[in-house]
Amino acid sequence: MLNRATWRKPEYLVVGVTLGVLVIVVLYVMILLLLKWQQYDAQIDDIEPRYARLAGLVQSESQLRALEREGRESLDSLVYGATENTNSVATKLQQQARNIFSVAGLDVSASQISRSKQRDGFVQINIALNADGSLDALAQALAELEQARPKIFVSKITVQPKRRRNTNEPQLVEVRAQLRSLQAGGQGAQDQSY
Repeated sequence: MLNRATWRKPEYLVVGVTLGVLVIVVLYVMILLLLKWQQYDAQIDDIEPRYARLAGLVQSESQLRALEREGRESLDSLVYGATENTNSVATKLQQQARNIFSVAGLDVSASQISRSKQRDGFVQINIALNADGSLDALAQALAELEQARPKIFVSKITVQPKRRRNTNEPQLVEVRAQLRSLQAGGQGAQDQSY
């Protein structure tokens, strides 16, 4: 057996220190690898739900495309197209509203295109319309507005009774309506005044 004096020789001391340093380096590398493995494992746990959602989207791509197509068709029936000039759309809306009120039996005395506004990706086109007629004609006009495509919204309506000469005559009313419709593509559209 080796005694104490033998262990104190410089060769043994150098070998011992070298082995100690190697053991420390190996332990340091192993700890680093363990920490990296835990970090990657946590990243994989974070990525798995995202990957599952993405895989679900890929599987339902055809269904999503069909829903998108359906939504676009529905939108196209409710708003004016983006390719049309806003001025011509406003004129169409004015003519369509005047026609609806006239066919319903109201006498349209005035209509005016108001300022259009850009809002939420759409251009909001506004018109003001004045008409006279019976309450039944007004009810019919409002029902027709509800069915109109592209959609025409009633922003505000004021109905005032007109004077009757005698009580046997039907009640006539004076109507002031503010109507609006939407045009797709409000991103490039500017506020316009007519």
